[in-house]
Amino acid sequence: MLKNKSGKYASGHTVIDKMHLFKKYSISQEKVLNEEEDNNIRGYKFRDIRLTEDGKYFFVQLVEMSNLYRVDIEDNFSALEIKNELEFRAWTFHPTEPLVALGELDGKIRILNYLTDPETRQQTSQEYHWHAQEFKALQYTCDGSYLLSGGKEATLVIWQMDTGHKQFLPRLSGEISFISISPDEMQYTLLHKDGCISFVDAVTLKVSTNVSGLKAGAFDIYKYPIQSGLIIDPKNGDFVLNGKPSSLQFFNAKTCETTNELNLSIRNTVVTAGRKPLMEPQLKKHVFSTKGDWLITVDEREAPEFPQESFLKFWKFDETSQTYSINTRVDSPHKKAISGLAFCPSKPGEPLLCGTTSLDGTFKLWELVEAQNERENTRWICRSSGSYKNYVAKSIAFSEDGSTLAVAFGRIITLWDPSTTQLKKTLYFSGPEIYHQPEIFKIQFLYNCPYLISTTRDFFHVWNLLTCSVLWSVRMTVMHIAADPLSSNFVVSAAYNEDREGSLYLFNPHSFVPLQCIQRPRKCLGLVFLKNPLYTSFAELDFTCEITIFEPRFKSKFLKGKTVNNDTIELPVEEKSLFTSMYGSATATPNPVTFDTSTVSTIGSKALEFLQTPTHIMARPSKMVEQFMNSVADLIKPKQLAENDSDEDTLEEVPIELDTFESLDFEFLNDIFKTS
Repeated sequence: MLKNKSGKYASGHTVIDKMHLFKKYSISQEKVLNEEEDNNIRGYKFRDIRLTEDGKYFFVQLVEMSNLYRVDIEDNFSALEIKNELEFRAWTFHPTEPLVALGELDGKIRILNYLTDPETRQQTSQEYHWHAQEFKALQYTCDGSYLLSGGKEATLVIWQMDTGHKQFLPRLSGEISFISISPDEMQYTLLHKDGCISFVDAVTLKVSTNVSGLKAGAFDIYKYPIQSGLIIDPKNGDFVLNGKPSSLQFFNAKTCETTNELNLSIRNTVVTAGRKPLMEPQLKKHVFSTKGDWLITVDEREAPEFPQESFLKFWKFDETSQTYSINTRVDSPHKKAISGLAFCPSKPGEPLLCGTTSLDGTFKLWELVEAQNERENTRWICRSSGSYKNYVAKSIAFSEDGSTLAVAFGRIITLWDPSTTQLKKTLYFSGPEIYHQPEIFKIQFLYNCPYLISTTRDFFHVWNLLTCSVLWSVRMTVMHIAADPLSSNFVVSAAYNEDREGSLYLFNPHSFVPLQCIQRPRKCLGLVFLKNPLYTSFAELDFTCEITIFEPRFKSKFLKGKTVNNDTIELPVEEKSLFTSMYGSATATPNPVTFDTSTVSTIGSKALEFLQTPTHIMARPSKMVEQFMNSVADLIKPKQLAENDSDEDTLEEVPIELDTFESLDFEFLNDIFKTS
């Protein structure tokens, strides 16, 4: 055993090898409980061991039994059982008197004299009661004049032992699990169940500092799963993810500290004893506006005896308090659960807009309405809604400039005009049947290029919006995707075995060959790109609630659409087909592209691709005949020109670099969607 400078045994909460101590004095040397009248505690597991301040006794609490055993070190390690009427979880010693304080399961504090006989001990015991349920934190101050307790109420209670007066420090981070007091009694340290450590000034009774990691890791991830993923706060670059149940945590990766915490619902966490606790609302989705002035959250509450409750909340950032406050709350925004949430990039002079999708088969667009006078308040309203053939809507996304809205219905992607909520085009992959069986659960526009990503359970496709066709596809079990806000790169998380181990693949849309593959040992719960103008970097949230930041520092040529072998990839922006001939093409292209006559047959071989399109998407045959004949004539003209102008120079193929598309927007889709 450890001894202090005076030669006495260490006291307080000194860390001791409990199993070694048990074997040394109870089993190996058999100095404890060797008489029949003593209580036999050999073979039980210890819950806790503590020594008194004078070093004469140490107390043992067993896991299977609630009673304490006092072991007299000077009296040949004889053990004496200290019984209590009710079971207890927390206990501590008085620093100067032979008293032990017990925290019982009904929330009462009972103080006993451990040197008196059992009958006298119960008669002279003192009782204090404030907590509604059991608590685990109990500690005397150094002089014994105050007793500190804390439990599920997230409130620190300070008891003055002489007068019984109480002081409270409420609304702390969470349930208090342990209390420690500094030697000068000027500071209290509280350990919470969510992993947060709070430092409290003993004079002002205010929290001076909070130290915490990712709070979601302190709870049962199966009971409280992380479903909202991982996003970045546009204002300061903090990670924003699920915290403790029914809260959002803002975490700074540079300083490794929590900068803010937003409670989605304010209510008491403790219910009356004997009743079932209420189900905590689960955060499903959250998204920021472009500048971070608005935050939208979706939380749901599921209980077996009650119908499912869903809440759509709009939060406004307050510059004074540097936090978010609720502005608008919509109860049951859809008939069923919300499956998708997206914020439309803001346009000068136009109101803010966001969209939601639901399993009831509809999507809704929500608009910010400014206050017209002093009596009105700024609020959000449902401006419009839409559906497509009773299909289930799974995902929603806005283009970079906000001119195009994409909604995934089943296996079909629909493109809408968000200003008029008018359907413009439907996209359907017409490849082999195996490629388009699963439903689409996520769609994402890419930055500064006419590409759209869609993911299913077994595949993800890269769509070219100029030709309204799939550019390329990869078969893998997709878990999450994230697009770089500063380049056209995107990352895909894929799982490949039953243990949910997988890999991260970094892609550029111009090639199906990944730029980098990173193997990961755990399931991915979220992906997000960091806004780093120098190089591509992204972060992953895994199943153990750990955030890993990856910084694959590629050369600039890799970020501009060139493959690893430095072969230039030509963007297929001018690829002709019957589909674009009938419905129009882009009104303006960055640079004219000319093709050699040998490529005419390659382009013409795609003229009949429209026959593989589903019939409910195709135009009427009466409108297709004239355009089809014109397209055939257009394919013949280049051959005649090549024969008549044999003396002229051969046309050369001009590669297009990605730099020429820096100012590209999605307004050109208005002409593509027009029918003749």
